[in-house]
Amino acid sequence: MWNVVAYLVLLLGTCLYAVSRGGAPERIAAAIILAAVVLTFVAARQWRWAFTSSETGILTVDIVMLIAVIVLAVRADRYWPMWMAAFLGLGIELQFVMWAAPERHVEIYRVLHFWNAYPTLLLLAIGTWRHQARLAEKGVDPSWSDFSLPHAAPQPGK
Repeated sequence: MWNVVAYLVLLLGTCLYAVSRGGAPERIAAAIILAAVVLTFVAARQWRWAFTSSETGILTVDIVMLIAVIVLAVRADRYWPMWMAAFLGLGIELQFVMWAAPERHVEIYRVLHFWNAYPTLLLLAIGTWRHQARLAEKGVDPSWSDFSLPHAAPQPGK
């Protein structure tokens, strides 16, 4: 139970930091993570027994979170969302692997699912800190990549 409390404290602190000091991608990521945590509590059949069997509700929340972070990674002018998507993808793969033999790996499943959540918070905190560093250095930090703008593509014949 202590790990849940520790994670929730770290979650709130990291998300408050991202919302107050981050750019749009950091604020959006904080909202995605907060929503996923709330929905995970709702989706678990009985929180006390969560991770003792196949948790399709939690898996669904994790997949939706992964899709949201991938969309953020594609649009944002940041590297950390790509790393976050990679960690989330690994967490989903872990769920499929653990479902192969759930009665033998209940505690491992529970621990690794929680452990997988910590890197996302670390990446969000680092991303927010880097955003502040770029603002201090350059005075501006664009939130969104401009790869889709006409000037970004080379003009044929020029």
